[in-house]
Amino acid sequence: MRLVRHNRIPILMSLAVSPVLAAGWLNSQTPKQTSVVPQNWPVTGGNQHREFPPPPKLTYRLSGEMPDDVPGELKQKSADDIQHLVDFFGWQAFVAINWPVIEGLPGWADYRSSIEKPGPRLWESWADVNDVFLPGGKLPDKFLSYRQLHPNICRQVQQGDHVLLSTEQAVKADGTMPATLNDNNGHLVRYETRMNPEMFKFISRKQLYSSAVQRNIDEAVTAPFGSVLVKAAWREIEPKESGRFYTCHAWICDDVGGKRTNWRRRLMGLIGFHITKKTLSAPQWIWATFEQVDNDHPMTHGNIVHNKPAGHGVAQAIVRTTKPDVSVNALNIKMQSLLRVKESVFQNYRLISTQWPEMNSTGYSSNIGLEFHARPAVLANTTMESFVQETSSCIGCHSTARTARADKFVSADFTFTLSRAEPKLTNNRLLTSAGVVKSEWAKSNWESIEFGRKLTKHTYERLPQFARAKVHCESCHLDAARNPDASWWVGMI
Repeated sequence: MRLVRHNRIPILMSLAVSPVLAAGWLNSQTPKQTSVVPQNWPVTGGNQHREFPPPPKLTYRLSGEMPDDVPGELKQKSADDIQHLVDFFGWQAFVAINWPVIEGLPGWADYRSSIEKPGPRLWESWADVNDVFLPGGKLPDKFLSYRQLHPNICRQVQQGDHVLLSTEQAVKADGTMPATLNDNNGHLVRYETRMNPEMFKFISRKQLYSSAVQRNIDEAVTAPFGSVLVKAAWREIEPKESGRFYTCHAWICDDVGGKRTNWRRRLMGLIGFHITKKTLSAPQWIWATFEQVDNDHPMTHGNIVHNKPAGHGVAQAIVRTTKPDVSVNALNIKMQSLLRVKESVFQNYRLISTQWPEMNSTGYSSNIGLEFHARPAVLANTTMESFVQETSSCIGCHSTARTARADKFVSADFTFTLSRAEPKLTNNRLLTSAGVVKSEWAKSNWESIEFGRKLTKHTYERLPQFARAKVHCESCHLDAARNPDASWWVGMI
């Protein structure tokens, strides 16, 4: 049985784990075996004797031009050299995405201006996922359309305002508490996800906003090269704090019993930012994450919960458990100094790291779809992977993203945004708990099933040769891979 490795751990195809899944299928005989390899991954070979080019020379500057790919295209022999080039790419992408837009032309950066110019940034003119995946699976008829989703407040939304819902939250740690993140004052941290025009047009053209279309797709989704997705984390701030943050005015609400109430307009400060871009050298995408520099100095007074989920209104403080390496710190200082000269507020942001797919020792992998490693192995943003910092891997989790098709695994090309497609389908293949025995096969294989369940919950302790980082299968595959909204394993093995 072939091991499919992501982030240096085989997250699928374990003989011991397979029975856990099979136990959930009523009247099942044996678990179904299917490939999980996204069909869009290229296969290259014959690199055993190839020469490795030296790292290209870099020009450190501020530019509104989005880089097409990582300098050197991940072809250098030294992983440390590639990491620096990838981090450089992350910073250049961050600057370009935060460039001012041409007034009246959403999606177009104003190359004639400079980054310190006030006004909306390029990414803020991109489509919010809530305006792409509409109720009923309707065609999104505009690039930005607050009117469709928020008819009750659209007359009050001013140009440049954001609409931040309460439903999108931090990555879950376990099922004991809500996966909500509050700031030091107990205010809910808000999130939004946006996509660039290339990704928006692709989803519209392929009708991937419709779950009815997705469930009939046989081949892996293949987003075009140049596609970009960003995720931003915001918290409420006071006017006196605004000089330290990139800010926006946003409409926020409370979610009570599934209904959105108490809409109000608040000043918000950007505290975290994910950027992911699909490039020719990285079909598994490049993943960069940034934070506001004050995140590392949380308040500690009063009754504040540290690094754990808490209830509504409970003040929380997140302490970083992984530190940027020396090379990232040096790059941050260099880029921050350029921004300081321009008196840009983005001098108060720093790159945590950038994750990329590492090939084998011969350069390009001889079979990139079946085996690659993520570097760095663990990557976390304290504002988004707040409660799973020690086990978080962008590529590791997103490699399991799938379409709405329930009977087999069809790759969604490393993006969970497609899971937002409407209408939500009734899933008749939900797995029961491993503790519920409903078939003769499960009864006769119960010892193996229970052992497999333990492996999913205690992976790195029981399989240290595969889980070199402190990662459990359930770090990505929640509820022992029985949750259809969190990388479930139905159809994957």
